[in-house]
Amino acid sequence: MNKFKVFFTFLAIIWLCLCGAGSIYAFFASGNFAWAGVSINAFALPFWLLVRQIQPTGITADSRESPAFAGVLIGLGLVLLIDTKKGMAVYLAIYNLFVFLIYLNHLSAVRHSSMPAVNSSFPELMVEGNQSWQAADVCGNFGGALLLFLRGSFCAESRIQVRQLMCAQEKLDARGVKLVLVSMETRAQWYERLRCDPQADIPGKWLFLQLDRDAAKNVPFIASSGAPFVRWWWGRDAVRPSTWLLDAEGYIVWRYLPDNYRVPGSGAQFLEQLYRLEE
Repeated sequence: MNKFKVFFTFLAIIWLCLCGAGSIYAFFASGNFAWAGVSINAFALPFWLLVRQIQPTGITADSRESPAFAGVLIGLGLVLLIDTKKGMAVYLAIYNLFVFLIYLNHLSAVRHSSMPAVNSSFPELMVEGNQSWQAADVCGNFGGALLLFLRGSFCAESRIQVRQLMCAQEKLDARGVKLVLVSMETRAQWYERLRCDPQADIPGKWLFLQLDRDAAKNVPFIASSGAPFVRWWWGRDAVRPSTWLLDAEGYIVWRYLPDNYRVPGSGAQFLEQLYRLEE
């Protein structure tokens, strides 16, 4: 199912870009301002996604992608006001709205399989090198652990989370909480992605785990073929984003399973849950 969602997401973005470019040509060729509205309507989502990739620290997503949604609706409104004859521009703008809603509510949705429940022991993971990793072995040396499953360094939301947790390191240290980042990539790969930001100095005390994609124990946490289509050359799989707060014995005291890739949770949200370790 993931590969179909990724492929159709790719097609949706390509369609919107081609529609936007075609509407610009139609505007200059016909002088009909309705096509300018179609251009705004079509380019709203691709432009917003590009801006988020370029500026992930200052721009965050929300459940409705509000700026992009506003652009889609503004473009549609202009078309409906100008094209009173309900020509092709109206139908294209409405179709683009439909494409946007499909992306918003289905193509970027996360479907979690059966996950460990609160008050249960966090399961064993298999990391690269065919080695087993037990949360209890790490938590025993600290007051607990915060496990953050990151979709990938290609994901703007994942990079935002990493930067937010850099700012939260002092609070984690004060609570004696170990931060563990889990993805399909190594610490070096994450550093390479973040090195362009002078503030992105990944603390050496962070533990990075690279999941073994072939291990059966990791299946609930990995979205097979879940990476963006254009990145399949480097790797097709992604991690389903989730966050787990474990006590000193490795038991789950809180978890967050987002229902959409665009809202995986914030550093502030995770810090608010640290009080549970004192109960």
